[in-house]
Amino acid sequence: MPQKTFKLCSICGSKGHNCRACPFPGAALVRSLKAQLRAKPAKGRKLRGTGDAAKRSKTKSTVQKTRKNHLKKKQYQKQARQSYSNTNVSSSDASKKKQKWTGPRGVGMGEMAFEILSEAGMLNVPAYCNLYVKCSYRNCQRWQNVLCFCDWLPGNYFRGLTCAVLLAIIVEYFSNTKPRISGISRKLFKTTSVVQSLFNVFRKKEAAAGRRELRTIKLKGSVEVDGSSLRLLHVSPQNSWFAKHVCEWRRRHPGQRIPKYFVAHIRVCGAVERGLNGRVLVLPMPIVLLQPGSRPPAESVSDLRVANLANHLTGKKTTVFSDGAKAFRKLARNNAYQHSEVKHVKSQFTAALRHKSSSGAKTAGTQLLDRLWRDLKEFLPKQVASKRDGHVNQEIWEYAYAWQHRRNRDDSWAAAKELLRSV
Repeated sequence: MPQKTFKLCSICGSKGHNCRACPFPGAALVRSLKAQLRAKPAKGRKLRGTGDAAKRSKTKSTVQKTRKNHLKKKQYQKQARQSYSNTNVSSSDASKKKQKWTGPRGVGMGEMAFEILSEAGMLNVPAYCNLYVKCSYRNCQRWQNVLCFCDWLPGNYFRGLTCAVLLAIIVEYFSNTKPRISGISRKLFKTTSVVQSLFNVFRKKEAAAGRRELRTIKLKGSVEVDGSSLRLLHVSPQNSWFAKHVCEWRRRHPGQRIPKYFVAHIRVCGAVERGLNGRVLVLPMPIVLLQPGSRPPAESVSDLRVANLANHLTGKKTTVFSDGAKAFRKLARNNAYQHSEVKHVKSQFTAALRHKSSSGAKTAGTQLLDRLWRDLKEFLPKQVASKRDGHVNQEIWEYAYAWQHRRNRDDSWAAAKELLRSV
């Protein structure tokens, strides 16, 4: 006679019941989890384990599929860049435009620094003196000309500095996209006021060169145009420097009570050519007083007329790309330029063109110029005050024109030699 078998409970192991009638605490939770495991998983999803089980489940075919998708993504990005700027250069590289530095890399010592500065035409000094000195340290015993230990050029900006220190400050300023005073002052054991005074001289020279560029620079091809705000001002109604602006606000708001203070945005209008070697243009726009909490006003036809943007565009095949401001549309129509726009207010940042433009571009947008605005605001230090003596601080425009001059130069060392010959 066969032995009688009993069904055991899979939860508690008892012989008197099965798992469906198990009174053990937590049995209901176990039954619900088993029901979830028996249920059919969602389409396209796969249940995986944790730890080593998850690693084993990632088979060779899955790895190959991931690599294939990654290559597809890279190819898509390349095609998108080609259609946007008509080049294969990534947007980040085009906005940064890495400059070549063909000058000295480190701090020159003694005669080396003197020779570099003399060849560059930065030192207007006589030839070597006939007097040499020898180092008394027995491991050195080096001969050097006495001119290498002189404080150079009394009566000009470089007084009190040796050639090595002067060359180090020049390299620090012109070889970096965002020169900082603290690092070079600690390296040279100089006070920040010494380095700051020279940085101010270099910046003024760059700003003057940037202003001179505005007389001759002409942009063509695929040109992006847009406006931006660099700083925010708080203006009192009693400020004498803004008396004309207060009268203009009263004319535009008749019968309205004057607020305790106004806000004014320091606005700029800019344009840039698409591509790696595209030039950039920075133009100031007039100040408009607004109610507290107001956003920067949209660019108007009068603003573009004051900025004189139309005179800086040329070429029959020029295409203007804007962000939806009507003033840019009118500017392109009045000057017979092709125009394509996207509308940032509707969260539209790029759009494919229905017909290929005469400049070769296939995508509309102002993404390159938006990145350049961010780079300009990072170049402008936060320590620079927005107002000075009640009106706009002119150092802000010096930084803006200096940044424009830097951005439009390929070789920073050649630009530095050209600027400092006249110091």
